[in-house]
Amino acid sequence: MSVKNKFIVFLALLTVLAIFLLFYQLNSTRLDTAPTEGKGPLPLSFTVDKTPLGTKKINSFDTTVDDGGRIHLAVDDGLARYYLWSDNGGALWSKPVHVADGPSSAMPGNDIRFAVKGSQQIIVWKENGELPGWGRAQMAVSNDAGLQWQPGKNPVEKDISLNQGYFSLLADQNNFHLLWLDDRKESGHDMQLRYSQSSNGLNWQEDTLVDNSVCTCCWLSVETFEKKIFALYRGTTPRDMKIAAYESDSKGWDKMGRVGEFDWHFTGCPHQGGAFTVSTHDNATIFHSVVFTGHSEMLGLHYLFSLDQGASWQYKQPIGNTSARHVDIATVGEQVFIAWQEIVKQQHYIKIMQISPNREPSTHYHKKVPGYAYPRIVAYGNTLKLFWLEKNQSNLQDLKMTTLSISTNNTTHSGIIL
Repeated sequence: MSVKNKFIVFLALLTVLAIFLLFYQLNSTRLDTAPTEGKGPLPLSFTVDKTPLGTKKINSFDTTVDDGGRIHLAVDDGLARYYLWSDNGGALWSKPVHVADGPSSAMPGNDIRFAVKGSQQIIVWKENGELPGWGRAQMAVSNDAGLQWQPGKNPVEKDISLNQGYFSLLADQNNFHLLWLDDRKESGHDMQLRYSQSSNGLNWQEDTLVDNSVCTCCWLSVETFEKKIFALYRGTTPRDMKIAAYESDSKGWDKMGRVGEFDWHFTGCPHQGGAFTVSTHDNATIFHSVVFTGHSEMLGLHYLFSLDQGASWQYKQPIGNTSARHVDIATVGEQVFIAWQEIVKQQHYIKIMQISPNREPSTHYHKKVPGYAYPRIVAYGNTLKLFWLEKNQSNLQDLKMTTLSISTNNTTHSGIIL
């Protein structure tokens, strides 16, 4: 890319940042409002445990639970990547395994990603490139359950795309699946959403186009269901969330439309993606999604569901108040859990909503936190694991975890992980 083009792209990035800051300033009067989700949320109580990595800045993390019940963690401190695991629900953790060195641009939203398939594991992150926020995908692969790591290969040949990010990485029985935002168009106002798959993380199929125009800095939420891959992402005109599906051996991706027709027209990027998961109830399949909109009349998070595998969506309710951000979603059996962060009377909270398929009143939980925490939730047996980032007295971010017991509504195994 020429110096002139680099300068143009840099100016475009500055413009997007300025619009983003203006967007939040214009809505600042709406951020500190009373909650709308109901009365009397149950407080989550936490205790502090020792951290395996000590007091250390953590920029980004990813977590998943495999079929054997092992909890996996991949973390990025900006200069190196590490992997660790727990076989007892997070009560004890392995020693961190060093994965790779080198500056990265990983941060909440544009996170490091992890996937596991048997004894094979892959970690992907965004390198620190020439321009602020720029960088290519970097990968590491393990073939011995995370004990040793080797460099992987980028699915895109060098120089075709110098800017990739907002990865989503998952695995099924046969392959690893990677989706990412790709800036090979260098338009300055949108990106492409692209996809590739690999059986081993070293040899990737030629990447394919999912959508030619998507928002430049909103994370993806991707799930597999009945040999299909479903991707939730933000469009450009309007800036509503969209869903696309891909079936093995098909000719391409099926763009299925918007998830919530908010008609939000906005020049810029809100840095807010969505959350998507699948559950079953009475032999029926239910798709669940929580999306963010900046539309002035519906600012915040909203929950929708689909009974026809994403072909159409029914609006259910807003989630939290107008400051609600950083959403995640998970299922434990037939129960659906939504985690997010919001501000009430200048106090930050992590909040969790439990939705029952029997249409019983939703149960709510909350926890005070000192600032932005970027909550993540995963199912573990009949419990829910909540992870979040929290600044300590040294102004560095610790990674914390707690367990929410579904049957007793109590918390256990809580404490700092990293």
